Amino acid sequence: MSVQWLRGNPQTELWEPLIARFKSLGGQVRLNARVSEVEVVDGRAVGVHLGKPSPGVHIAELPFGWTELPREGGEGSIFVRRDQDDRLTALSGRCTHAGCPLTLTPGEGFACPCHGGRFDEEGQPLEGPPETPLRRLWADWGGDGVTIEGEPSAEFVPAEWVILALDAPGLRAVAGDILPAVKRLRTVPATVARFWLDRDLPEELGHAVIFTELPHISNGFLLHRLQDKARAWAEARGGGAVIELQAYKNMDPTLSREATLDLIEADLRAAWPELQGATVLKRTLTVSNTFTSFHPGWHEGSLPVITAVPGLLLAGDHVTTDRVCAFMEKAVFTGRLAANEVLGALGLPMAKVLPSA
Repeated sequence: MSVQWLRGNPQTELWEPLIARFKSLGGQVRLNARVSEVEVVDGRAVGVHLGKPSPGVHIAELPFGWTELPREGGEGSIFVRRDQDDRLTALSGRCTHAGCPLTLTPGEGFACPCHGGRFDEEGQPLEGPPETPLRRLWADWGGDGVTIEGEPSAEFVPAEWVILALDAPGLRAVAGDILPAVKRLRTVPATVARFWLDRDLPEELGHAVIFTELPHISNGFLLHRLQDKARAWAEARGGGAVIELQAYKNMDPTLSREATLDLIEADLRAAWPELQGATVLKRTLTVSNTFTSFHPGWHEGSLPVITAVPGLLLAGDHVTTDRVCAFMEKAVFTGRLAANEVLGALGLPMAKVLPSA
């Protein structure tokens, strides 16, 4: 696997300049704006509705401290804290930067593993791209437990063209009624763990690794060799390692967070025997179910970039294309094809697309 060092925070180095350029051309950027459905009039896409209300949560027994409560329909989590005086604090589990799911480390706060955002336990932004606090939710005791409100919102955004660059669950939810085929798209669970260790690995070892023989993990990344922030942490303590592991195999969804981390840590030490005696200083876990499943017959739910609905285009790793590519490469490739469809219709210069090899 070929890996190139990316200086600084990827969010800062990649996305922020693109956003600034887009805004300088008169564009508008709405991060953390959740699309609920596509509006179709006379057979053509004419815009999108934002802000499908997120469901609330009820729990009969709430322990002291922080508890993560999943919402119905895969709508992410709510974090609720009960203090010793039975006072409640409830926060949305979605980052205010781009809506990514957050992980909680008690005593440290919340972290977004996607773009490096961090919040304290009151939901205030500490680090990274987020500028606004986490949404506080109403929570109260009732006769049969604790009830936490959902997150209401609604807005219509008109558009001449709509490009849905979504993962499979998002596409099913937003466009399943107008593009019934996408309801057949399936996903596979993805478990991502990060470990901070007191010992480094030899320099000559690969910075990114694919595993085929281990029970659970499939990919591993030495973040302290690939990201400045992780490297600074290791250097500040005089040595150490920050390793991210992605597990797609044989993960029991009923296991607790700590039991899941124990399984992945066992694979970590098997993958790098040099770490057998290393001490884990910190570990975090994120579990999602948004990765496209490329099982036999998955094409039955796949559609091309240009859909049967005029004005509606698709991009993503689940989109049909004659190019031999997959995963993030296909997502970028189909995104360019979708953008070029709009640019061409408007008579504007189109983005460069590399020819097939």
